[in-house]
Amino acid sequence: MYSLKQKEEKKNPSPRPAQDIVNDEHVITSRIAELRKNFQQTDAQTVRPHIASRPLRTAPFQQTTKTPVASEVSIPASTTTKASVSNTQTPKAIPTSTPMASNGVKKPFTLYRADNRGFEELQKNSPEGFKAWVHLDSEKARKFASVFLGNDNAESLPEHIIDEINKWKKAGTPKLSDLSTFIKYTKDRSTVWVSTAVNTEAGGQSSGAPLYEISMELYEFGVDKGKLVPLPNGRTGNMKPSILLDTQNLEDATIIALNHGPVNDAEISFLTTIPMKNLKPYIR
Repeated sequence: MYSLKQKEEKKNPSPRPAQDIVNDEHVITSRIAELRKNFQQTDAQTVRPHIASRPLRTAPFQQTTKTPVASEVSIPASTTTKASVSNTQTPKAIPTSTPMASNGVKKPFTLYRADNRGFEELQKNSPEGFKAWVHLDSEKARKFASVFLGNDNAESLPEHIIDEINKWKKAGTPKLSDLSTFIKYTKDRSTVWVSTAVNTEAGGQSSGAPLYEISMELYEFGVDKGKLVPLPNGRTGNMKPSILLDTQNLEDATIIALNHGPVNDAEISFLTTIPMKNLKPYIR
């Protein structure tokens, strides 16, 4: 019987194991599907932070050191910025003292004057140098010269000079040509100037009289609309007198003269004293 039973079992195997296998596979498959679903939901809800890509370095960073230059001045960045901003604004006018004449050139002058006095007598009786018959000190000479620049103040000048200035004013601001004409026709001892010449004939006054040579360096100016205009190349016309000064402005001048007459045979008339240090006897 035992053998017969075994044969029947072999012919009709029990179906249970197959069913168990199917059930087990179904459970495993369902579990896998559930895990996959949960994983997808979690991954969809998770916000991953963005990480910037990191640049690659091809070589280690090295700071360049600039070689200092002797004439170069290091300026802080903040200072440079402020300076660049301020330069875009309108620059402020800088106050100055008495303006200096531009292009002023001090030129050497060699002049001549005839005088009846010998050099020793001149040194004894007039140690300051050559003076006019009616002497003007530097202050009065500057005031007289300023009349031709439009100054109306003629106080303290000699009365006959004030009278002459008033005559000139009738035609407007006195001109250097007015003074030139006045000098040309005044031959008495009322003169407030000392005449010299650019040649040894000394205006025809040197015959038989001692002759003196005068050397000095002076600035030369024309006058235009009440202002001194530098004349570095000198006068350009016989009818255009000029002013000679030892400084570049009238306010500080101690030597003041009028250059007038023919350019090549001019007369230089000094409103101030000609210093003794600037003159010497001329050897004929």
